Amino acid sequence: MIQPLPAALRRMLVMCVAIFAAANWSQAQVAATGEVRGRVFNASSGRNLNTARVTVKGTNIEAFTDESGEYRLQVPPGEVELVAQYTGLGTQTARVAVPAAGTVQRDFELDARTASVKPGDVAMLDAFSVEERRLSAQAVALNEQRYAPNIKNVVTADEFGDIGEGNIAEFVKFIPGVSADYSANVGVGISIRGLPGASTLVTVDGSDVASPAMGSDGNPTRAVGLEALRLNNISRIEVTKVPTPDLPANAMGGSVNVISRNAFERRQPQLTARVFTTFNSRSFGTTELDKRTGSRPELSARPLQAGLRFAYERPVNKAFAFTVSGGSATRNYQYRGASTRWNDSTYVLAGAEIGAQEQLYRATDIAFGSQWRISDGHRMRVSALYVDNVSYISRNRLNIEFGSGTTGGANLVQGSPVANGLAEMGNPATAQSNSKTVQVNYGYYLERGAWKLEADGSVSRSRNARRDIDQGFFNRVDLELSGLVLRGEGLYAAVPKSPLPHTLTATNAAGVPVDVFDGGLYSLSRVVSRPSDSSDGKLGFKAKLSREFGYGLRLMTGVQYASQERDYREQFSRWDFRPGTTAAVRQASNYNVVDPVYSATAQNYFPGHQVQWVSLAKIYDIMREHPEYFVLNEANSYSGSVRPSKRLKESISAAYLRADWRAFENKLWVVTGVRFEHTLDEGDGPLDNIAGTFLRDANGNYIRNATGGLIPITTDGLERTKLRYVYRGAHAKKTYQDYYPSLNATYTITENFLVRAAYARTLGRPDLREIIPGLTIPDPAVAPDRRIITVVNSGLMPWTSDGVDISLESYHPKWGVGTIGVFEKQIKNFFGGIRVPVTPERLEQYQIPEAVPGEFAGYDISTKENVGNARIRGLELSYKQSLFFLGRWGESLQVFANMTALNLSGTNAADFSRYSPRIYNWGVSFARPKYSARLNWHNRPGRMQEAPGDDPTVPRNWSSSRTVVSAEVEYRFTKRLSFYGTANNLTDTPEISYRFGSKTPEYAKTTGIDVYGTDFTLGVRGTF
Repeated sequence: MIQPLPAALRRMLVMCVAIFAAANWSQAQVAATGEVRGRVFNASSGRNLNTARVTVKGTNIEAFTDESGEYRLQVPPGEVELVAQYTGLGTQTARVAVPAAGTVQRDFELDARTASVKPGDVAMLDAFSVEERRLSAQAVALNEQRYAPNIKNVVTADEFGDIGEGNIAEFVKFIPGVSADYSANVGVGISIRGLPGASTLVTVDGSDVASPAMGSDGNPTRAVGLEALRLNNISRIEVTKVPTPDLPANAMGGSVNVISRNAFERRQPQLTARVFTTFNSRSFGTTELDKRTGSRPELSARPLQAGLRFAYERPVNKAFAFTVSGGSATRNYQYRGASTRWNDSTYVLAGAEIGAQEQLYRATDIAFGSQWRISDGHRMRVSALYVDNVSYISRNRLNIEFGSGTTGGANLVQGSPVANGLAEMGNPATAQSNSKTVQVNYGYYLERGAWKLEADGSVSRSRNARRDIDQGFFNRVDLELSGLVLRGEGLYAAVPKSPLPHTLTATNAAGVPVDVFDGGLYSLSRVVSRPSDSSDGKLGFKAKLSREFGYGLRLMTGVQYASQERDYREQFSRWDFRPGTTAAVRQASNYNVVDPVYSATAQNYFPGHQVQWVSLAKIYDIMREHPEYFVLNEANSYSGSVRPSKRLKESISAAYLRADWRAFENKLWVVTGVRFEHTLDEGDGPLDNIAGTFLRDANGNYIRNATGGLIPITTDGLERTKLRYVYRGAHAKKTYQDYYPSLNATYTITENFLVRAAYARTLGRPDLREIIPGLTIPDPAVAPDRRIITVVNSGLMPWTSDGVDISLESYHPKWGVGTIGVFEKQIKNFFGGIRVPVTPERLEQYQIPEAVPGEFAGYDISTKENVGNARIRGLELSYKQSLFFLGRWGESLQVFANMTALNLSGTNAADFSRYSPRIYNWGVSFARPKYSARLNWHNRPGRMQEAPGDDPTVPRNWSSSRTVVSAEVEYRFTKRLSFYGTANNLTDTPEISYRFGSKTPEYAKTTGIDVYGTDFTLGVRGTF
């Protein structure tokens, strides 16, 4: 339900109307003007040029083309000289006679090879080579960046070619200030300028994208999962660093907008199709190209997987155009990982774990877009996107705990002779995950003289379903082998760069050898099922009205409404296997659950020892044959279903006023204004109230027994659990609002050199886990110092930032494209943990119910509040240069490099525990008419994974510095057919984790290594 407009928002709208009326009245006697209209084309590619600049020489009058390449200019009558220009494609001039109150048509055709092309010449599409396509795509990105009203970066899909299966993280990660978050080799999130990924706004054609993404802590998050954004239907991607008033204010670090294909960009229809195969370098093993045996039937797949992508762009006539795109891609992964745990006091290895993860990932998508030019200056657009992602995941795990009293050092570890060592085998987090996303965007545009009206809306729905037992396997199984004396020798010798022991041996208390690699010796203890459904629905509408007033002034006002409903439900079930029986009875060898076929080809970690893994599917078969062996833990299953289930509804209403002013023959462009946003949150979460399990009298006081102890309402375990855990029993509602001013100024020093300065106030809304309600009330019988009520403070206010940016930008066609920028963000209202005594005011603030007044006297409240501040200062450098000065071949070479350096300070600097202080990118490309090649490097230095403390000797977790190399080649057989290949993580760079303090010896710093292999794509592309 749409809420009534807040009073402050109504006042903002009234003010906008009043300003428009006054400005319009002052222009009532403007002299009659004529109109110049036309289109601007790329003569080589045959595409209409978006954001081409057309000016009237010697005046402030200018216009930029729309996505169909059209422009309109309101010009005083008489003869004028027009100048059409596009970064990277030269400049063309023309003189036209403009009739009073009349219209004249003038088209332009620009070309990268010459300064101008005469109108009417036929574009040489057949000669449009690999080299020219890349240069034209690069020109699109540079031109849109060059003529943007604010500081932004733009990349086009054609510029970077076919990297992977179309994950946008592989494109935007090379933009200064952008860091991609990964799960293995798959990009799952985007962070800009060191801010958390959950604060990065991601949109499609300016509209919000629904995403049921979950954070690493298992809670819903605002971060948008990138799996819903496929490059089939994408034209370009823009990363905005500083917003203008018409853009959402919740872009503290920046925002990412994905722009869909538009068939009006072309003059002729075009079909592009790609047939390809994908594979991972670590998916072959000993089976070569044959089907590999997986731990489950659906994971038994060939390493080479086929894929198809297509895009059809059809300008039917001057009034109607449409695009259709789609595709399907599958990839088979085999990940390898080893982790270790050190005793932080003795620096002796405490535990080691190996993990062999299999994943088969399939993405299918279809997209449709249409544009309809109803009449002159009157058009509509509709687009729709459907994405279906299916992922089959299994992770085999062998964990070794050496036990207390362990001794050792840099090369070995020896368990205590009391035989308290433990080995665990299992398969955690195994599931089949299916995510479906549907998005519909629509828009309406009307232009009448100096007036422009735009209205846009969107509906987006996304759902993720994770399943296990209904697919024939458990989500998790746990097996144990206890009473061991464990010994590990040759640390760092089994797996390069990992302290995993080369030799691992074990005996029981009697000194008899035990084979910890044989899963048949382990005893099955429990199995778990965790099917879940996560959904996200977003609805949005926005409208803006603008008018040109002459003297370089344009005013714009608009409104926006967005709503989101996020829901997560989980059905947790835990069964204990034959409880009350001995470990020998529960031994896996008794039930034939070891999978010898998979174990024979599974990745090996310990030389000379092949782990005999158990099968989740076989264990599930036992349950079907002997359900009496599995006893449901009803209380644990009930609480496990209540605790994670959460819901949030959020609605955002906004209004803004924007003013654009151009002066000095358009050399100066100032964009300023203010935006008002109002946010309403309503949420439900779990209530954990153990106090609700005890008897009370009619007045609400506890009833006690003769010894003073509390009397439980029931002794039945399940019923007590139901009284304690209330499904979505915690509720909260909050609202906040504020004004967000901004100013962007651009001054063109020369045609190819400009300076920008900007200021903007932005906000970072709390992540969903910070505001979805949750309340835990402790046992009243515990000691007074443990009577702590834990509550999620749904009243948290957003972070706010006052940011200043200054940048110098060069767009010289010969001497390179480069940017030097500095910025500072003053951020306040950070979230900090507090523990405070209970007061009536705080009970009301956090909506904590009391059965009787004073019930929680003497208790404390643990929660988060807005405290402290921080400051980020940054430097961004980027440069791209053609090596034309090296001669003919040098003209085909291009190098680029960029760097972002951040400095963080303030009382709440610890809240940026995962930010990257440095990000480096560099690369080289070579393009000729028939072939091209590209190498790119992306480096992210090591970063702290948790908040730093005051004591430097206390160990903290770190990630390693990691440089990922990607490569791309293309060879054109004919004008319509070409071969291409891509490689991501070409050098198979591992991801290494550390844990250390100032006293940690070097050998005890490394804690883990994950190796993901190289993802290859080989294919053939046809253009028709």
